[in-house]
Amino acid sequence: MPTSSGMEALRDLNRNGNSVRVIVVTAHIEKKEIVEALQLGARGLVLKDTATQLIMQAIETVLRGEYWVGRESVSNMIQYLNTLVQSETKEQQRYGLTRRELQIVSAVVASLSNREIADHLKLAEDTVKHHLSNIFDKLGVSTRLELALFAVNLSLPLEEIL
Repeated sequence: MPTSSGMEALRDLNRNGNSVRVIVVTAHIEKKEIVEALQLGARGLVLKDTATQLIMQAIETVLRGEYWVGRESVSNMIQYLNTLVQSETKEQQRYGLTRRELQIVSAVVASLSNREIADHLKLAEDTVKHHLSNIFDKLGVSTRLELALFAVNLSLPLEEIL
């Protein structure tokens, strides 16, 4: 199938009105991608490293008309999606970072200096330093390396820095 991704394949199936039950097999998937795949008609999402027995259970579950996400059957999809969205919102609220602070964290993860961050975001270098001080306080870190490790290990929603 000449598509660029699994999500594009789901869009094509949806557009063509096919009524197939699709299980997405992937190496890794983010919460927002789970929601998108389900909205596009996927009935299941399975990680590639899932044991064969669980994959068979996923297939059987989807064939019965139910949903499968990760390693378990999901009987109430609306409740599952609400929980998923709420947990993502709580994760972002838990650290209390603003959008600008997340941009700065992203730039630190990309190894930009304070001057480069200031140039990239069109800020004064002192403003970047002020934001970093606030970020360090909010996250309980004391160095740029700790900040980068924290952000990556806890999968903070980072932006791609060009």
